[in-house]
Amino acid sequence: MIFLEVLKKAEEEGLIKGKIIPELTKQITIPVEDLKTGTKHTETVIAIARQNLKTGEIEYTNKSLGKSLELLPDSVIKLSDIDSFIDTVKPQHRDTARELLTANGGTREDYLAFVEWRDSDYSVLDVDWKDEKDIDAAFPGWYTTQIKYAQGADGSFLAKEIGRTGVWEIRADKRAEAESLGLDRKN
Repeated sequence: MIFLEVLKKAEEEGLIKGKIIPELTKQITIPVEDLKTGTKHTETVIAIARQNLKTGEIEYTNKSLGKSLELLPDSVIKLSDIDSFIDTVKPQHRDTARELLTANGGTREDYLAFVEWRDSDYSVLDVDWKDEKDIDAAFPGWYTTQIKYAQGADGSFLAKEIGRTGVWEIRADKRAEAESLGLDRKN
């Protein structure tokens, strides 16, 4: 194993003070996902167990074996989705929408910037708000954009997709938190 080689080298070069205990030494992989940027940072660490020669206590020294960065599977917007998002705004605003959705290559951050822009001025939406039927039909798609990436205080998503329809709803176990954030259907 790699960490046994690291232990041997550390002991030979006196990098770790105390007696190294190989059977207690372990390799740990620490993944950290950033849902806003759609990336996952992973660091591999070896926790070297050693016995302190003065006190006799077992102590751990962490040494990084390396880091990596990768995109999460859903971090890039599909071209068909970009076209669908652009179709939600009036023709005179579609160039701005396309620029926002492709600024960084169509990432989740681009999508969030687009949603923030679109939600800051509902007049850009390509919906006939005078017609109650259109309002009712438009609501699931509009509501989906409001809640799809909404996160609770613990970083977990508040919504889930209904089947494979592209329409999202608040998870039953997250309703109270969504309500406190003003993301329930009534608000």
